[in-house]
Amino acid sequence: MSTLLKLLDKIKQPTKTAGVNPNLREAVNKTQGKTWSRERTMRIVLLALVAILLGGGVLYYLEFIRPPAVPVASQRPRPEPVQLQQSSARTVAAEAVQPQLSTAQAVPVPVLAPTVAPAPVKVAPAVPKPVAKAVRAKPKPVLPKANGGVPTPAPIKPAAPPAVIAKTHDPALRDSYLLAARSAEQRRDLYQAIKLYRKAVDADPDNYRILTNIAGLNIQLGNFSEALSMAQQALAQRPEFLPALVNRGIAAARLGKDQDAVGSFSQALTIEPTNRGALYNLALLRERSGATAEAATLYRRLMETGDGKGYLGAGRLEEQQRRPAEARRLYHALLALSEVPAVVRGAAKERLQALE
Repeated sequence: MSTLLKLLDKIKQPTKTAGVNPNLREAVNKTQGKTWSRERTMRIVLLALVAILLGGGVLYYLEFIRPPAVPVASQRPRPEPVQLQQSSARTVAAEAVQPQLSTAQAVPVPVLAPTVAPAPVKVAPAVPKPVAKAVRAKPKPVLPKANGGVPTPAPIKPAAPPAVIAKTHDPALRDSYLLAARSAEQRRDLYQAIKLYRKAVDADPDNYRILTNIAGLNIQLGNFSEALSMAQQALAQRPEFLPALVNRGIAAARLGKDQDAVGSFSQALTIEPTNRGALYNLALLRERSGATAEAATLYRRLMETGDGKGYLGAGRLEEQQRRPAEARRLYHALLALSEVPAVVRGAAKERLQALE
């Protein structure tokens, strides 16, 4: 009975007819893992060999095949020599301003010719001279002298005079200062104009026209001593420059040096007998000193040039001589002129009203 029950239990339990042995499956999995690990190792080794070969090839190229490097300095293009261009700075006319003794008297001044900066001068490079070897001189034996055996001292050579510094001329710089000075003068900034004119003189020390301009501006400002000094410096460069002669005469007259003023005006009239500034200022000096005959002659000469101040001065002298009719005729002739300063025309009208 028990045997039958055991057979029935075996029949009821399902028999495993299909399936894989677990040991066999584990063995297969181990084999596959080993194969994959071997393949990965081979790939790594191959990649390492390729990297080594590439590195060796690069090193071989750099050491044996690559051409030598060219120095950088030789590859740079040489700079071309720069040629200096001539300055095209425009020269500004330096005109002298000529005030007079009583009323403003402008003396025409020739305009400076346009100047162009000189072409650059090529200077050869200085070749260094070979330095001679210093030879030590043997000291000479001192011989005993008659005066107690004391040697006579050698004479002392006088020191060489200091070298004279050459004056520098810079036309372009001078013209720029002249332009700025003329602009300041037009603005009636006379102090600034004088400063700029002085800088122009520094750039062109021998320019007597600029010195004359400085003298004229100083006369307008009442600096008569400075004006006289500037005029004399200009005349040292050009003794027969008429505006400088007139400026020197005006400054000397304002300083009370009438004889010097007369000499300057007379010298100017010797050079140019019809110079209006010299005629009028010399006539004023003669009138003030009481030489009315000479003053009248000078006023007549000034009238011949068409200057209204000549008519005014001659009419004033006729009034002093008690000849009012002749004075009125001169004043009317002055008013008939076309180009007469407003100040002179107004003075003539006042004298006509006083004589009526």
